[in-house]
Amino acid sequence: MEIKIFSHNSVVDYNVSMQLLRYMVYIWEDYEKEMEKKKKGISKTKNFRYPPILPIVYYEGSGKWTALC
Repeated sequence: MEIKIFSHNSVVDYNVSMQLLRYMVYIWEDYEKEMEKKKKGISKTKNFRYPPILPIVYYEGSGKWTALC
């Protein structure tokens, strides 16, 4: 399972990295809760893994993207 997050921006957003990190943490927390519902204690085991998340920032503004990601 791989999850993608798309952020579509038409202006430079200097807070986009923090925003994407927040979304990723929310997704991982929800995933952990769902797995715990299926099998109690699973998230505390050695083999428990969170799914990878690929954050993508798509920018189509008129100027150059100057925010770091």
